[in-house]
Amino acid sequence: TYAESQDGMTLSYTLIQDTNGKITGSGRLSSDDLDANLEIKGKVKAKNNVADCKITMKGIGTYQGYQYKSTEKLTLVINKNSLSLDGTSIEKECAKGLGCQKNTNSVSIPLPGGCTGEARLKIDSEPNLTGQKFAGTGELILSNQDKYPLSFKGKYKSKTGETKYTLKGAKGIKFKLIINEGSGAVTGIKAKVLGQKLIY
Repeated sequence: TYAESQDGMTLSYTLIQDTNGKITGSGRLSSDDLDANLEIKGKVKAKNNVADCKITMKGIGTYQGYQYKSTEKLTLVINKNSLSLDGTSIEKECAKGLGCQKNTNSVSIPLPGGCTGEARLKIDSEPNLTGQKFAGTGELILSNQDKYPLSFKGKYKSKTGETKYTLKGAKGIKFKLIINEGSGAVTGIKAKVLGQKLIY
């Protein structure tokens, strides 16, 4: 949930991101002259350790009693150092009878409190050192404490001393994980979570 005020204008909105990285939401834009409801759609993608976010906000309401419409397109990159969404905004506003105006601006939106980009992957498993396949459950826990249950299958290979896990959760969440049973170290990760790809 985001809220900001500037030059007498108040913008508030809520974004919901599904397990595939799709964004939906709604909000409100208001001032002494303007009152508009917002419909929001977008997508988060990540590749090569860079996560970007594209959002479109459409507003419908009134401006000084005139019919008002707006479209704002945001192209943003998640900045892990400043914990913000940085990029550009292209906006078009129209009031029937008054005309339209376009603006392009640089924007920086702080991430909500508690969102650090970190996550924990929890697996409830005892290695089957006979080499047979086994199964169990796990959980992905984000920094904002959102939790996603997982189920897994695994198999231990005595030749390498490693267990390979395949974990799946809600649509769009899947992991392939390799753990060295001698040291307990993770030696490989390949995952897709919330529209973002991770390879280690």
